[in-house]
Amino acid sequence: MAAPSFTPCRAAAVSAEDASPVWVASNAALAEAVGGCRGVVGLDTEFQRVHTFFPIAGLYQLASAAGLCLIDPLAIDDWSPLKRLLEDGECVKVMHSCSEDLALIAHHLGVRPRNLFDTQLAYAFLSEHFSLSYGALVEALLGHRLAKHQTRSDWLRRPLSAAQRRYAQEDVAFLPDLHRSLRQRLQAYGRLAWFREEMGRWAQLAANDPDDYFAGLKGAWRLAPAELGALRDLCTWRERKAMARFASNVRSTVRSAAREDRARKRAPGGRL
Repeated sequence: MAAPSFTPCRAAAVSAEDASPVWVASNAALAEAVGGCRGVVGLDTEFQRVHTFFPIAGLYQLASAAGLCLIDPLAIDDWSPLKRLLEDGECVKVMHSCSEDLALIAHHLGVRPRNLFDTQLAYAFLSEHFSLSYGALVEALLGHRLAKHQTRSDWLRRPLSAAQRRYAQEDVAFLPDLHRSLRQRLQAYGRLAWFREEMGRWAQLAANDPDDYFAGLKGAWRLAPAELGALRDLCTWRERKAMARFASNVRSTVRSAAREDRARKRAPGGRL
């Protein structure tokens, strides 16, 4: 079978420039925003992981037929609506290069999203490019060139800058369109079942399990069974020690960011 060829098509959804995302900063607003998500939902996260073992949630982004929303983790304490959405097997959650996002979700929300569709993995089943970036994929399949953004940003700072909001918006806005385009191509070339099988395997490996850390070490496969067992025990011990040591740093950093946000809201003009 000939290799698939790709002709960029115009994005069907409202572009990131024209869309007006909803800023979700309360439990009630989260329930309302998530309640409108059906069918296919683009999902992305922004987080910080500088001095902590686990990532700290800075933002959740959703894109669906109902629109775009940016969810503020510093202002919400009832995550049950989002958890139900993530665990809903009837709803497709579209992500790009999802491993770090899933690790964050597993730690922060304690759930494993069901019915995942990773656009980077899907494209790997259709081309020789295994790790094409989100921006490059949007341009290749949808003909839209994303704006260049800074690679590092403080996602716990409030308020977010206009540049941060635009970046977060663009990071999720085109995922539903990418899903539609890639799914059609996978089906046309008879590779959809292969992709689903591999996607299911990826979803199970995404959690922060210290017992599995050793498997990702370069060259581990060369070891004899006894040596591999020793490596696993050592890695598991180290990971659990690191988790216990840095867990307090995560709680402290989140509390500090939340206190700063509340103080800013009370200050005249919303500034400190």
